[in-house]
Amino acid sequence: MRLLRVATCNLNQWAMDFDTNLRNVKESIVRAKTAGAVVRIGPELELTGYGCEDHFLEQDTTAHAWECLKDILSGDYTDNILCSIGMPIIFKSVRYNCQVFCLNRNIIMIRPKMSLANDGNYREFRWFSAWTYKDELVDYQLPVDVSEAISQETVPFGYGYIQFLDVSLAAETCEELFTANAPRIDLAFSGVEVFMNASGSHHQLRKLNLRIDSIRNATRLCGGVYMYANQQGCDGGRLYYDIEKGDEQVKVDAMRIGQYKDGEFPTDSRELAKRLFYTVYMGTENSSEGTRSRAKRLAEEIGSFHFDVPIDSVVSVFLSLFERFTGKRPLYKVDGGSHTEKLGLQNIQARIRMVLAFMMASLMPWVHNKSGFYLVLGSSNVDEGLRGYLTKYDCSSADINPIGSVSKQDLRAFLRWAAVHLQYSSLAEVEAAPPTAELEPIRTDYNQLDEVDMGMAYEELSIYGRLRKIFRCGPVSMFQNLCHRWCGRLSPSEVADKVKHFYKYYAINRHKMTVLTPSYHAESYSPEDNRFDLRQFLYNTAWPYQFRKIDQLVQDIDKDGKWVDSTDMQLRERRAVRSAQGSGMGVVAAGSANPSVGL
Repeated sequence: MRLLRVATCNLNQWAMDFDTNLRNVKESIVRAKTAGAVVRIGPELELTGYGCEDHFLEQDTTAHAWECLKDILSGDYTDNILCSIGMPIIFKSVRYNCQVFCLNRNIIMIRPKMSLANDGNYREFRWFSAWTYKDELVDYQLPVDVSEAISQETVPFGYGYIQFLDVSLAAETCEELFTANAPRIDLAFSGVEVFMNASGSHHQLRKLNLRIDSIRNATRLCGGVYMYANQQGCDGGRLYYDIEKGDEQVKVDAMRIGQYKDGEFPTDSRELAKRLFYTVYMGTENSSEGTRSRAKRLAEEIGSFHFDVPIDSVVSVFLSLFERFTGKRPLYKVDGGSHTEKLGLQNIQARIRMVLAFMMASLMPWVHNKSGFYLVLGSSNVDEGLRGYLTKYDCSSADINPIGSVSKQDLRAFLRWAAVHLQYSSLAEVEAAPPTAELEPIRTDYNQLDEVDMGMAYEELSIYGRLRKIFRCGPVSMFQNLCHRWCGRLSPSEVADKVKHFYKYYAINRHKMTVLTPSYHAESYSPEDNRFDLRQFLYNTAWPYQFRKIDQLVQDIDKDGKWVDSTDMQLRERRAVRSAQGSGMGVVAAGSANPSVGL
């Protein structure tokens, strides 16, 4: 028996950048051959990049993929090595997501994807069709220029496997790893020993273990070897794929972005941060000394170029201008003003910070005799977005938001970790401080706090988010589930008030998601409007039908403010389960606090 050396190549492809993608594919094949491999697999749709989205609908995209494949086959890249290369292919006017198996400058087989990913961030049915003809291979007529280049007219197309003298190989593509009736099951019975999975599986918090377990289970049940290749990094959208250390590439990028010259080199992370990272504390009379000092200490620990810029004078100019043409000057609520006045005064502070941040990002390189401009980083999290607890076009508006798809609970856990492991000790104080926007005056009897402002705790927001997105609950089914979850702690009427309060402000503020700053996808209940959480942004915020239904349920189960007896509750619970199953929801309240659900 011979040993078979194989290579899985995880590539940092960029959607529609054919030069870069082709170069990466070629380099990966050369490195695989140098290592002695005779089988090589790359990520899904590696020639085009996975994230082309509606560019897949363009004929040019498929044509350019064929041109790149012809380039590979015209050289010696596939000599003595079986290469699986991912690309889109049109067959009988239908577009398929394919793996193309190449060996010795010929195409051995084309395997179209049979199970398409079509949930969450995935919309493969928008661009591709699934191949449904199992146990069938048909002849595919190669494009004329490819056929002439490699002296081959047709190639087997469809579901099948490749049999060599001493090994059998077959393909699975990404989603097929997770399907119940996976292709590998029948293929294993046919004697296939090596399964090659080209994947485009994006990163999400707590998702990696699921993929690893699925790969282990594939070989545990079917035996053989399971090869898995995935995309790396970001390919032009909001998704990040597997992330490698990539130390050499990081050095190159740091030298370029930091504008090091004449043999200069970063001496440590703080010195690099001083060149790349500007932080600005834009305080007002409403800001506390505690937050100002924490910002300064954190900037010192990181090494950023830090400014302390009071913006009270700018706020005053706007208010004076407003008073000049209206004859009125708004007051904070604690000083006798209305709720409308309070919001207006808070929003002007927040929006001035956005304008100043972008001004500094564009001009600070000029101040320090550098070329280019800086990116503005946003700072709102997924829970604030879900509740709409942010000002439209404030510090949440930026070029990119590193934490925009991370929950408050995960952020706090990261701050605790970073305080110890990254030795940014000030982060422990940041995490321990009560969350506050500090947009209202501090009084002896009043201090603005986020959770008080929102009327709900961040922990509750995470539960609402999972029930709404992952378990697909509307207001009524969310109320029913939370009655079970919070039984004994809150009465049905109190649960109803909380659900109504959440949905009221979710509906009022949903429009803010249409201009949400791009962030990499990390959380399974993200409200990101661009591609992940596709819902309307204009609502009847009273939810009259749904809230009336909740009120009816409260009357049914809350007799004079008391829970129904346990026997009656068990009966109602069984009825609720049957109702949920009949409606296709299958909601489980117990999972609403589990951060790993939805994977």
